Amino acid sequence: MDILKLLEEDHKRIVQKINRLPGSLLKARQNLDALLSLSEDLEKELSRHEKIEDLVFFPVLQGKVSDQSLQSLIDEHNESKKVRDLFMTAIAEIKSLGDTSPPEKIKEMSGHGYKLMRILSTHFTREDQLLFPIAKSMLTKEQSEDLWKQTQAYL
Repeated sequence: MDILKLLEEDHKRIVQKINRLPGSLLKARQNLDALLSLSEDLEKELSRHEKIEDLVFFPVLQGKVSDQSLQSLIDEHNESKKVRDLFMTAIAEIKSLGDTSPPEKIKEMSGHGYKLMRILSTHFTREDQLLFPIAKSMLTKEQSEDLWKQTQAYL
């Protein structure tokens, strides 16, 4: 396997989870446990994926792609982490309040969930359509396989 294939497969798995998020958000009050489970799975996948990109993939691309483009993707990771933290905190608060959770809390949590979906959708599109094709043209098969081996510590 190579690093680009791994990252592309990550995107597909994460997008499948993201696509389930709206339905879970709409039923949050009735089935908070399902939303919490989905959100925890999403958090785990995203955290691993971002570590691989931030610590293995992006450093190799520095100096080979626009610093501004690369920094923009890193900024998107940071924004995603902030919104995920807000989202997960809101879910935990709602869970702790149980049936007494005010509708405003549900609305706030849903807002964080939808914002996270928008950030990730934009980010994945930029990587899939712009960054990955550039990386494919720059990296040799051996380099890509070597980078994949470096990712093993994060899998």
